[in-house]
Amino acid sequence: MAQQAQQPQVVVEPKGRGSNTWGLVGFIVSLIGLLLTCGVLCPIGLILSVVGLGRRPRGLATAGLIIGIVGSVLLVVAVIVGFGTVAAHLGVGGAVARHARTQVALGMAGARIEEYRQKNDALPDETEAGELIGERKDAWGTPLRYERTDDDYDVVSAGRDRKFDTPDDISLRHPGPMPGRRWGR
Repeated sequence: MAQQAQQPQVVVEPKGRGSNTWGLVGFIVSLIGLLLTCGVLCPIGLILSVVGLGRRPRGLATAGLIIGIVGSVLLVVAVIVGFGTVAAHLGVGGAVARHARTQVALGMAGARIEEYRQKNDALPDETEAGELIGERKDAWGTPLRYERTDDDYDVVSAGRDRKFDTPDDISLRHPGPMPGRRWGR
């Protein structure tokens, strides 16, 4: 019996066939990243596709590269817009918060003046009011101002520009006593 020598078999794949695992995975990750995660996975798909470009066939790697670039750009734009929006809202929120803190300070100053009015059955003069509300400041650090007119008064903040008698002043009007009402005991 003659022994036959086994020769290794060489498989030759037709041109254009074969697999590029890196390119395929890069394409899939880029596509999923674009469609399902709003671009979050696209940078990973982009990197995998770049690695896949070094192997043949390059079709899916090229498609993954393009999708990865588009998704990554969209992600960067979304992050920039998102941070800009948050910053804008915080800026507006900060202005609203300052206005609210100023309103609280005006209300507390008004309460001190009302206590004085009830104890003394009269409004304080400028000097007395200054002692009552002297430590109160608005959210911009400006001391509050007391303005009396007959039976009523205003407690005023200079506002954002820190100058009184300008359009941004914030005022809390306290009307005088209602007819027939006595402020004393």
